[in-house]
Amino acid sequence: MDRRLYQGSRNFRFIEKFSQVEKTIYTPESSAEVSVNILGSFDVPPPGILEDTDTLASLINTTVSSILAHFSIEVDPASTSI
Repeated sequence: MDRRLYQGSRNFRFIEKFSQVEKTIYTPESSAEVSVNILGSFDVPPPGILEDTDTLASLINTTVSSILAHFSIEVDPASTSI
């Protein structure tokens, strides 16, 4: 990093620290950097979870909420129904 470019900036310390941190780039289904495959992790839940409707519903709600959060969509599970 060329310190001269940022020394007058109010964010100089932040930029300096950021440039020192190791970063990882995640790329969907690519061999460049670190590959990400979200759908590959959707295995069938164990029989114990499939048989317990409350636990299964909780797992589904958490999974859907997490996916929607990636797209900045906020949903209140208590106010929604299928």
